[in-house]
Amino acid sequence: MAEITNIGRIRVATELAWATDGTGTMGNFFSVRTDAGSFKEPGPKRATHAVDPIRSFRGEKRKQELGFKNGTLDAGGQLCSVGTEIANGVTTTKDGISKLFESTCGGYRTGEGSTVASGAGIGGAVVSASDGAQFLEGQLIFVEVGTTALYLPVIVDTRTTDTLTWFPELPAAPSVGGKILNTQMIFETDQPTGTTQWLAEVTRDRDHIFLYLGCAGTLALEWPLGAPVKWSTQQQVASWLHDDEIAGVQGGSALTIGYSYDAGTPVIGRGNSIHFGPASAATRVTPTVLDFTFDAGISKTPIPSHNGVEGRAGYETPSGEPGCTITVLAGTETYKDALEAQTLYRIMAQAGNVGGKQIALYLPNVQIIDIEEGETGGFATEKLTCVCLAADHFTDQSTDVLRSRFYLGRG
Repeated sequence: MAEITNIGRIRVATELAWATDGTGTMGNFFSVRTDAGSFKEPGPKRATHAVDPIRSFRGEKRKQELGFKNGTLDAGGQLCSVGTEIANGVTTTKDGISKLFESTCGGYRTGEGSTVASGAGIGGAVVSASDGAQFLEGQLIFVEVGTTALYLPVIVDTRTTDTLTWFPELPAAPSVGGKILNTQMIFETDQPTGTTQWLAEVTRDRDHIFLYLGCAGTLALEWPLGAPVKWSTQQQVASWLHDDEIAGVQGGSALTIGYSYDAGTPVIGRGNSIHFGPASAATRVTPTVLDFTFDAGISKTPIPSHNGVEGRAGYETPSGEPGCTITVLAGTETYKDALEAQTLYRIMAQAGNVGGKQIALYLPNVQIIDIEEGETGGFATEKLTCVCLAADHFTDQSTDVLRSRFYLGRG
């Protein structure tokens, strides 16, 4: 009987060994929320090579020989937070999304939360005794606004014992006893080396099941207003195996519907806040922002090798160019002047504002390189295209986390 193509489940694992079947330990695979329309797999395809005929007559053509099983895989879906309020004394285990994003970008850091003990101001506070060690420089955190159980994101600029300063400034000082939530934070490293494998179960008849090995790829985010935040990636694939060839065969029975995700629920673009102001100023600036997107600018170059898997020994990550677009109302010279003067800006974008269901993206230095006049719903707009530059405001730029061009926190 014919069947409609329908994604049943997509699972991902970070590879312990390059392009080696990891389904012998299915506990290492985690389910990811993937939009059906954005998942595109290479399928059972190989390169083929023509064979020279024995004689030059047209009718003597021979069957082609098989080549490598390389390909590309597209995936994406709704971006979830960790589902847990990372408050005082709370620890979290790295979840599937953090594992996938760390594999792509290279860096990961987290810690427990705390509370405001004293010295609260718009630009910093003293946290509970000995908790300062949880908030190293360059850590994205969420600070409670008053006693409302609503939060704004900041990044720790300096830390001396239990005294923190942060950026950007809050609109008002937090209350003593107010919560400071930590995040599972992703940042870029100079040379990320992680790879993944994707187990795709596409139809209910349990025949269309493939494991894609030796994968690495891109990362982009959409930040819509009033809709789910979304992530997307295009993964290069070194090789693939059909279900009957893998260690943890999945076919032969109906697809269970009892599986769950280890992350929280999707974060909707409500309670948003996007700071967009000069990098030289700490004051929080929140202009009218109609749209915001981000591309991590990551690409992967296969390393060719006769001793590799399907001709590949892994991937190198060439120096990319993270970038973003931000659409604002037209009618001001501010951004045109900034473009001409090469003024650097900073962005702190937030989606969701409650514990366990919020995401923040910090871009420490962005330069406006193009302004596109447009119209949205009858409003004149300016779409600003920006490139992201490395952080330079921390006291030490000797480590990856303190010179990253982007920081993504889920908490």
